[in-house]
Amino acid sequence: MGYSIVLNKEPKVIFLPVTYTKKVAGVRIIGYDYSFPATVFFDRQIPGRKSQKEIYEIPLPFAPEKLGIKVLSDGSSEGIIINEPVPFKPLVIKNAVVLPEMKSFIGFASDVALNLRKMVKGYWTSEDGRWLIKIDDKVKNRVTGKEEDTPISVSVNSGHLEASIRELKKHTVPGIFVLLAHEFGHYFLKTADEFACDKFAAELALNLGFSQTEILYAFSKTFKTMKPNLDAGLRIERENRIVAIKDFIQNWT
Repeated sequence: MGYSIVLNKEPKVIFLPVTYTKKVAGVRIIGYDYSFPATVFFDRQIPGRKSQKEIYEIPLPFAPEKLGIKVLSDGSSEGIIINEPVPFKPLVIKNAVVLPEMKSFIGFASDVALNLRKMVKGYWTSEDGRWLIKIDDKVKNRVTGKEEDTPISVSVNSGHLEASIRELKKHTVPGIFVLLAHEFGHYFLKTADEFACDKFAAELALNLGFSQTEILYAFSKTFKTMKPNLDAGLRIERENRIVAIKDFIQNWT
């Protein structure tokens, strides 16, 4: 069943009330830009439900003018009712970001995340001219020119980014932001430590009010869509990173 709600591009927390009139299999809840449905703000998989009522709390640090919502089971809305109106409240940021460079990057990353599906291949710069991202089909090694199995890479010297539009289109707006923040972590922290940048990105997103679910989805989906024929060591490393990220997010205060 479809529903829309006017948010005026203001950060909000919505409380989605859903009634299941019959037992349903796994439920998919999708929130998207009503005027540009390809831009997705959340896409969640929920375990099956019997006949009951649920209220799903979903924070939206970045919000469209008008949000469209669908709740589906096996591609159908049969037996699912969104109880109108959907209540919401302003999203309160607990820990404000004060460092100028970080604030500048957040503005740039949010613009990229919100507009990625409207972008074409080429170079994009931030409004203040500080940040640059190259959008292409695949990310290429800056030295060898060979394609790399990653959605985004960063120059640790300049902070300039290169992104695969094919890979990023698989993600929601929060997912794209988290991946950009991870790469920014390599530049900002001046480290090659992947888990340190995982934590950096997760904490930045949590400080901005993103949901734990969307943050974890960003990492898990990235690892799932990367090359499956990994050696055992790298595969175990990624599995351990997911466990560590989940633990970090769940224990964050």
